Amino acid sequence: MHEDDAFFYFQIARNIAETGRASFDGTDLTNGFHPLWMGLLGLGTMGFAAVGIPPEAALILAAALPLAALGALCHPIFFAMVLAAAYLCGFGMEGVLGAVLFLAFARAADLRRTAWVAGLSALIVMTRIDFSLCLVIYAIWFMGSRRKQAIAIVAGIGIGVLATILINDALVGAFFSVSSAQKAALARHLAGVDLLFDNLSSPGNMVRLGLWLGALGMLALMRPLPGPRQAPVLLHPVFHLGLAAFLMMHATASFLRDWYFAAPVMVALVAAAQLRVWGRHLAPGMILCLALPLAGIAFQMGRFAEASAGYAQFLDDLPPGEGPIFAYDGSGYAAFRLHPVPVINGDGLVNTPEFARNAHDPEWLAAYLDTRGVRRFLTNPGYTACVTPSHCCADAAVEEIADWRSTHPYLANRLWRFRGQACLPAQ
Repeated sequence: MHEDDAFFYFQIARNIAETGRASFDGTDLTNGFHPLWMGLLGLGTMGFAAVGIPPEAALILAAALPLAALGALCHPIFFAMVLAAAYLCGFGMEGVLGAVLFLAFARAADLRRTAWVAGLSALIVMTRIDFSLCLVIYAIWFMGSRRKQAIAIVAGIGIGVLATILINDALVGAFFSVSSAQKAALARHLAGVDLLFDNLSSPGNMVRLGLWLGALGMLALMRPLPGPRQAPVLLHPVFHLGLAAFLMMHATASFLRDWYFAAPVMVALVAAAQLRVWGRHLAPGMILCLALPLAGIAFQMGRFAEASAGYAQFLDDLPPGEGPIFAYDGSGYAAFRLHPVPVINGDGLVNTPEFARNAHDPEWLAAYLDTRGVRRFLTNPGYTACVTPSHCCADAAVEEIADWRSTHPYLANRLWRFRGQACLPAQ
């Protein structure tokens, strides 16, 4: 149900609950996360754990809090669609919280609560700083008839950006999160029409796009309920255009992961739940919005169930040893599963800024591994005996100590041990 990135959040939140430190490996502070979502997970986990709920269950319950809020807004059939969408759209990631905040923003705008509009804009930015694009579109839209609210949105964007910068600086002394900096650098090389085509043509994203377009189709085929339950901002095409712009920005400039769909899809579904059927036109949309994700879920579970169980068993059976384990890919779930054994994030997304700047230097990386006491590292089928994809060891420098038959390119399938000091790349 969860992408590996969700376990980045779960592992850091667990460390916050247990030690009070925003750390993935339990030692080094990191800012590789969106601050509001991490704050909710950390505080929620501490709250649930305080009443005796086991940490793993406490994390899942904390991640489900935004879904509970959505459930309060929906008729049961629409909430079933929201739950199905959550499975396919990054449950455990920040997008679901973003959907709740966008819905609250629309309600505050309808009620002309200018201060609430400003505050919610700031919270939306702290949930994902790139949600600012949606808010800029809304501010331009509001300039025509809601000038005070447009100014409030701009102020909220400024507050949210400043708060995010200050939190990042307080954690690691850097204004931007280490993950955002790395992804921005990657986007400059990847952005283009070819990436857009690849993103929109992938089977999983086609299912998510179908779900989103089905929800928007329901909006087009329905009309508002009479009286005070109308929500003009939530039903206005420009409101959904802002979320579409966010989705297309990532489709063009980065790998379009499932959680980018969460806010657009769930906001559209909840908007449809505020309306009533116009004739019999709703039925095809409802069938699509429920049957399509359920079919996708069944396919995903059937295809990956055996591999997932094998991966979990492989991690559970790893031989005991002292010191942390280094993992370039898949470190999120490995850290969550192996806790309290420390796992160091090798791609740098939830490591320190210093690591992200220097890990490409083989001598620096080897010294880092020795300093941290790393004697073991995990690899997947894509880079056998390689600490990172570009840092591969000679056969004599390492020994394989555990493996399982996995063909998934990103699931760890081997554990290696250095025979002496951490190796330099084989010549």
